[in-house]
Amino acid sequence: MKVVYIDGNDGLIKYLTVDHLNELHGADIQHLQVLKSAAGYFIGNLCKADWHPNFWEPLSRDSKYYWKTREDAECALVLGDYEVNY
Repeated sequence: MKVVYIDGNDGLIKYLTVDHLNELHGADIQHLQVLKSAAGYFIGNLCKADWHPNFWEPLSRDSKYYWKTREDAECALVLGDYEVNY
């Protein structure tokens, strides 16, 4: 599975696999990406779980709404066309 995210350091859109994020120790890298929940796809951040070194969990949900497909959520992230969840 590929993850689309915006790098917080340089603001560039990047495409990585979850394995790449693990190699980069992604818990230390804050970046927006498309995530999935039971409600649908959303834009948010991940962090490594305190209770397991190889498990990731959502840190935040930055988009106010959910999308039905990953492609729609990725398009919104790339275009910056989404309402922010405050």
